[in-house]
Amino acid sequence: MAWADADEDTVKAAIRAVVRGEQVRRITAQDGRSVEYVDGASLGDLMSLLSEIQSARNSASGRRRFVLTTTGKGL
Repeated sequence: MAWADADEDTVKAAIRAVVRGEQVRRITAQDGRSVEYVDGASLGDLMSLLSEIQSARNSASGRRRFVLTTTGKGL
């Protein structure tokens, strides 16, 4: 499944809602798919989903998660 920027924003908003003490029962992606939580989503569930989205988007876009550097004395 391809994730969009809006999907990442939706999950981040749900994380903020859970932190405020609200219950999040459903998250709907931009393409219409939804995830429903019977007892409400836990912070761990949402963080896992956010991590999955970010990982999928980074691998699909070819962006690296690290930077290679070199150092020297400048001689």
